Amino acid sequence: MELNKIFLSGLTFLWVCSGNGYSADRQDGKFEPKLFQVTTAETRPNDAVLIRGEYLDKIKSVKVFTLDNGNVGNAEPAYVPLPVEDRLPDVNGTNLRTGPLASYKAKAVDLLQQKEQSLKFIVPEDLKNGVFSVEMTDVNNEKAYFYLNVPIVRWALSEDGECAVAGDYLRVQGKNLLRDKDKAHAVLVPLKGGKNVRCKVTDFFDDFSVSVDIPDNTPLGTYYLYYHNGMGGKTAWSEPLRIDVVSKSPDWWGVKVFNVMDYGAVGDGVHNETAAFRAALHAAGQNGGGKVRLCQNVGTTFFDDLQSCYISFCLRRFFLIHLVTSCYIPVVSSYK
Repeated sequence: MELNKIFLSGLTFLWVCSGNGYSADRQDGKFEPKLFQVTTAETRPNDAVLIRGEYLDKIKSVKVFTLDNGNVGNAEPAYVPLPVEDRLPDVNGTNLRTGPLASYKAKAVDLLQQKEQSLKFIVPEDLKNGVFSVEMTDVNNEKAYFYLNVPIVRWALSEDGECAVAGDYLRVQGKNLLRDKDKAHAVLVPLKGGKNVRCKVTDFFDDFSVSVDIPDNTPLGTYYLYYHNGMGGKTAWSEPLRIDVVSKSPDWWGVKVFNVMDYGAVGDGVHNETAAFRAALHAAGQNGGGKVRLCQNVGTTFFDDLQSCYISFCLRRFFLIHLVTSCYIPVVSSYK
C-alpha cells in the first residue's frame, strides 16, 4: 500500500494533498476521479446510493450486481476497503485485503444528479437483496469498485474495556451487522502468527450492535477482529479492528464496599455530595477496586427510575461502582 494512494484497477480512492490544495491530476495530465465517501447505511433494491469525491463528472458508467452469499465456512477472512473521508483508506490494513469481485451480469444504472463532487444512482429493483458490488468506469476506461452492505466494525467493548476477554462476551458496534443470523460470525486473526479463532454471535441487538462470545481457550495476545454478516460470500468481511485478548479481571463485586455516607455524605436530598463521592471513589481506587455505594437521597434526584444499576468507570484498570438508588452526581463524571 502506498502512503498517498490506494488504487483499485485505476480509479483512486483518495484525493492527494498538493501545495495548491487537493490535486486530482494524473501524471499524464489527465483528471482522475477520486472517491472518498459512499453510502454505508443499509441499502436495498430501489434505494438511492450517494457517492462523493472529486471529478466524478468524469464517470461515464456505473454497474451493480449482487454478490453470491456462498458458504464462507472456514475460509480465511478477506475484505475490500471502503473509501473514507479525512484519512487514508484501510489505515489498519492487513495482508487479507483483497480485490473486489466483478461480474458480466452486472446491471447498468442511470447516473443521477451527476456533478464534479457527487453523483447518485438507484440500485436496480430486480436485483436480489444482499451485498452489492458497484463497478465504476471513467472516461479513460479505468474501473474502480466498492461494496454496499458490507459489515463495518467501529469498536468493540468487553467488561474490561476496549479489549476482548477469553471466556466472556464482546460487544461489537458498527453498521450492517444484522443480516443472516444463522451465518453471521466473527474471526480473530492473531497478529504474530498462530491459529485463527472463530467466534459465535450470540445476541443480535440491532443492525448496529451484536454480542460475540470469545472462546475460553483463546490464547492471550493481539488480534485483528473480522466480522461477517452472513451475506456476500468470501470477500465481504469487515475491515479489521485491532484488539487485545486478555484474561478476566478479578471480581470486584466481591470485595470491599465504600459507602459515601462514611465519607461525609448527608443524604438529605439537598446537599451537594460531590466531595463525599470523590472521597469514596478515591478510597476505592487506592484499595485497587471495590463497590462505591450511593445511598438514597445522596444529592438531588437526577437519574429517574435508576434503581439497583451498575455503572462502569474506566480507571487505569477497570473499576465498578454500584448505584443502589436514584442519585445526582453534580460534578464527578470520571476519576483520575
